[in-house]
Parts: sequence; structure tokens; C-alpha cells
Amino acid sequence: MDEVKYARKGECNGCGWCCQFLMMLRMTVPDRSPEPLTPDMEKFYSLRYGVKGEDNRMRLTVHGFAPCQAHDNEAKRCAIYEDRPQSCKDFPTTPEQIEGTPCSYWFERGEEKRGGLGSPHPTPPVFPPVADRS
Repeated sequence: MDEVKYARKGECNGCGWCCQFLMMLRMTVPDRSPEPLTPDMEKFYSLRYGVKGEDNRMRLTVHGFAPCQAHDNEAKRCAIYEDRPQSCKDFPTTPEQIEGTPCSYWFERGEEKRGGLGSPHPTPPVFPPVADRS
């Protein structure tokens, strides 16, 4: 049976997030260690906007800053917009790429709606489940 794909909706709000960041990594700390978080570790990750889950692990979103050379950050525009690469034209292609970002796009699949924080359907980052390693 074929999986129903998401349909991208909305218009670009010009936030520039996709032009400034190469990737977004969602991590859970500690991931593999059975050792609990120390108060010092908890403070360290909290200062980086980590959120402590019910399992006493921290959920953290790390943005990989890698600004595009063609993006004018002051003018908030692309210097090669008409000739930009196809991957730029197609971005975003999945909801996971924009959840928790200022992007105004959103995705729909049936009744499900997931989008950037600038969309009518803002969705916080979704973290993959952590396997119990005890």
C-alpha cells in the first residue's frame, strides 16, 4: 500500500531560515548512557533551550548555521532568486524540515496539519522516541 504524501501549503514569509541554516538536529541527552542527568548537565542543556522529558532526558534542537553566500541578511533577500538552485525552490519538502522554525509553510496529509511557527499550523519540533536501554 502506498503511503499518502504530505502536500505543502502556504507562501514564503521571507524569514530566511532556509538560507541561513543547513540542518536541524534533534537530540536526546543522555541518549545511550543509563547514567542520569547531573544537575550541572541539566543546567548546561537548559541554557541551550533543552527541555527535560518525563524520562529525565533532555530534548534539544541544534541548528547547523551555514549561511548561503547568495542570501543578503540585511535586505532579507536572495541575490540570485531568479536563478536559485532547484533544491532552494523546492524547500521545504517535509514538515520535519521546518517544525520549530519561523517558516510560514505547512504540510497537510488528510486531517493532519504540521508547519513552521510562522504558519497557521505551528508545530514544535518532534523528537524521535528513545529506546529503553536499561
